[in-house]
Amino acid sequence: MDPTSFGLDSAILRIINSINLTTQGTLKSQQIFIFGHSLGGAGARHFIDTHPDFAGLGLLGTQYIGDHEDFKGTLGYPEDLSSFALPFLALTGELDSIPFTHAARMFAQRENFDEKSKIGKVVVVIPKMDHSDFCQGFHVKVDIVTEMTREEAVTAIGEVIGSWIDLQVLDVNVNHFFAFAIIFFLQI
Repeated sequence: MDPTSFGLDSAILRIINSINLTTQGTLKSQQIFIFGHSLGGAGARHFIDTHPDFAGLGLLGTQYIGDHEDFKGTLGYPEDLSSFALPFLALTGELDSIPFTHAARMFAQRENFDEKSKIGKVVVVIPKMDHSDFCQGFHVKVDIVTEMTREEAVTAIGEVIGSWIDLQVLDVNVNHFFAFAIIFFLQI
């Protein structure tokens, strides 16, 4: 979260500028979803908090809830999903190294949302998945061992993220997405 030209914010903006050099500037921030895993999720959250004109935020296996940009507490999943302005995806594994009570807390907040808000704020816990499944090829020492193959994990992550992005940008049948999610989780 270094605010200098060496920090994450500057790196993200440089990547977007580089892409726009090859696409004649057609990529707009409102078309870009920012994602982060674990501590990278806190960095992604910080970026979105300071650049709110992007399409949405996805946090993968970020263990904590917190809105502290002041370094006096944690920064992670939003404390209050209803006040988080952008579309938001919280995706974690059942076997994450820290209990996923944060996901249950966010999911409970959705109970009072209307259908449109529920589409924009999605919380998913994938059974049998651990924290390291999000960073294939690297196993975090304190992680619980996954109960999925690498292929199953990558497929699960891709299908959830792809479906969520479809919900945000396409005019899709919401019932189809939720039916997919139920079938998907029953298969695992």
